[in-house]
Amino acid sequence: ITSPIYELNDYMTKFQKGSLDSKINVVGQKELRELGESFNEMIDEIASLMNEVLSEQRAKRKTQFIALQNQINPHFLYNTLDSILWLNENKRNEDVHEMIIALSKFFRASISSETNIIPLSEEIEHVKNYLLIQQIRYHNKFSYKFEMDPSLLSFNVLKLGLQPIVENAIYHGMNPDEEDNQIIIRTYQKDRYIYVEVQNNGY
Repeated sequence: ITSPIYELNDYMTKFQKGSLDSKINVVGQKELRELGESFNEMIDEIASLMNEVLSEQRAKRKTQFIALQNQINPHFLYNTLDSILWLNENKRNEDVHEMIIALSKFFRASISSETNIIPLSEEIEHVKNYLLIQQIRYHNKFSYKFEMDPSLLSFNVLKLGLQPIVENAIYHGMNPDEEDNQIIIRTYQKDRYIYVEVQNNGY
């Protein structure tokens, strides 16, 4: 007959190797029974915690995936690639080169999940790549300029917070029949607050 102590040790060895089914029904002395019950409760608690962690990880991955989907607008990507093909067919190799580099940098910044808070300088760089892509796509029907206070570029801002505003200025603030559309992005400080402003001269 196997000793309860050896039996308990055998189950603990299985647990150590990763088995969460290693529950034991210890008979014999009260102390051994209580030890067995504590062992079983520990396994239940660990299994519950592991399931909770797995569930949280799945939810986190799902949230990240949704966020990634929202950042990567399929129409924007399709139209940009279509523009690159058009540029290539028209032998505008320099524009092709610039657009591919800008697109690469744009999506590298979009899908990076290291942090949601970045220096304003990085957010401005992201917007510059976006504007370069759109300017080539729209055949230079708009121009843009930045009026930056260099002392503010090191302040932290919410990642990808500025680009949707600039996008809105392009899609809803430009007159497609005009050639003198302009977008201005400026930063300034007033009353202890930092302002990032997007201005367009369209309608």
